[in-house]
Parts: sequence; C-alpha cells; structure tokens
Amino acid sequence: MHSTCAVVLPVGPSDFELWRLRATVENLRSIEGPDRIHLVMVDDAPTDRRLESIVGSVLPSTVVRTPLWEGRRPPAAYDAMIAGSMMGFAAARASGAKVALKLDTDAVVLRPFADRLAVWFGERPTAGAAGSCRIDCEGQRRDTRGWEETLRKLGRTPTPLASSKRRSIAASIALASQTTGFALGDHCLGGAYALSKQALEAVDWESWPTWIGHGLGEDVAVSTLVSASGWALGDFTDAGAPGGAVFGLRWQGLPRSPEDLAEAGFSVVHSVKRETESEEQELRAELFRAVALVSS
Repeated sequence: MHSTCAVVLPVGPSDFELWRLRATVENLRSIEGPDRIHLVMVDDAPTDRRLESIVGSVLPSTVVRTPLWEGRRPPAAYDAMIAGSMMGFAAARASGAKVALKLDTDAVVLRPFADRLAVWFGERPTAGAAGSCRIDCEGQRRDTRGWEETLRKLGRTPTPLASSKRRSIAASIALASQTTGFALGDHCLGGAYALSKQALEAVDWESWPTWIGHGLGEDVAVSTLVSASGWALGDFTDAGAPGGAVFGLRWQGLPRSPEDLAEAGFSVVHSVKRETESEEQELRAELFRAVALVSS
C-alpha cells in the first residue's frame, strides 16, 4: 500500500534552522523517498530565503511564507507558528495528499510513516488527528491543564460588544467541546502529528487570523479546530500495540535513550535539539546507528 503524504515543516529564522532543514530533507528522502513525500516548507523569517533552492529536486516541494513579518517588530512566536502552520496545511490540502504530517525541524524520522498513518486513519474513520494527544509514549497522561484554563476563558460566552474574532473563537471552542472524547486543552504535541485527508478538507485553514493574539500554541489551535470540525484526536504512541506506534515524542529532549527508541519501533521521535550543530548531528547519528543495529 502506497500513500502520498504532505509534510508541513516550519523553518524558523535562524541559520541553525537552515541546517536542520537540510538534515530533515535528507532524512525524509532516505526513509520515505521522493515518490512518497510532498514537502511543504513554511518560511518563518523576515526575508524570503528561497528554501526551494535548498531542497532542489531532492523532494517535490512547496514554500509558503509566514505572513506576519511585514510589521516593524517580529511576530510573537506562537502567532507565527499558528499562521505558518495553518497556511502550510492549506498547501498540504491543495497537494492532494492522503495524509499530512506536521514535523518540527528538531524531530527525526527513524522508519517509514506514511503507510502506517494511512492504515491507522483507515481503521479509525472518526479520527482527524493522530499524535501524542492525551497519552505520551511512556503511557502517561499528558498534563494539559494550563491550556485547558486558557481555552476555558476564551470559550466563555462573549458580550454583545465583543469583536467578531472573539465570537468566532468562542464558537469554535464550543463546537470542539461537542466532539466525542474532546476535553478542553486536549491537543497533539506539536513536535510531530498527523492529520487525515478528511480533516485537512474540513478545517478552514484561512481562519488563522482568528487564532493569533491569544497566546495559544499552534498545536492547541490546530487540535481545537480539528475537533470543532467534528473529527476526533487520537493517540498513536503505544509501542506495545499490534504494529507498534509512529510517535515517540517529548516536548524537550528525547523520551528515551536512542537504543530504547529504536527497539520500540517508533517512526518519528522528538526532540533532538542541541546547542551546537556538532552535538545535534552526533545525536541524530546515534539514533540512526541504533536503528541499524536493531534491524540487522
């Protein structure tokens, strides 16, 4: 079974991020190959860096620019990620992909993921998002109480004088709360998560201006929008389940040693972010060596 996957990859403004972009492009090419991936790069920087020239013909690609760099000040980090990622998902939808994977540049792909995601969504017709949502890869309940409180405040019934933006976000939160299994604050951890084709088509990605300026994380905003469109959020983190799991994630640092992650069979792990390129390159190499050893 072969499934085309759009990979939405936000690329921050630093030179280090350009190094990570190159590493991620080679990572995707070697694991999935150019016939399986359509790369959507989100150029989150004050000037056009011509990211397509970095990728060249290695992978089919599209570039979208974060539209918040036109003012005198850099945009808030959360707002830039919301705007860029939602525009990236709009481009993923236009690519015709069967599934979309949002990937941070400090995530690493260890094994093929496109078919595994397609099968997972096919077996769960009500699911619109897959990742580390409520349960992490250690089987622990994720603590989302801070986001729960933020969404609860935003979801309060707006006053008659409230702005259309305020009314719109309150309506979305109310709709999300009606989706089976959704609780305020639930979201797929932003380092890596996937959306089904149905969710890609159902969400109004052009509504990103509604979601900025509230201090929301991109992953929280996207997950709430997916739920508001009637699609459920799911965990694909249980390495002990039949067929294993795709996502072995932690917000900062890796959740396990490279050897344990390789043995568990995860497809995507996060985060390998380090202070220097040499340190990060060594950690990436250590992960690949561990996978090779398990596979031999």
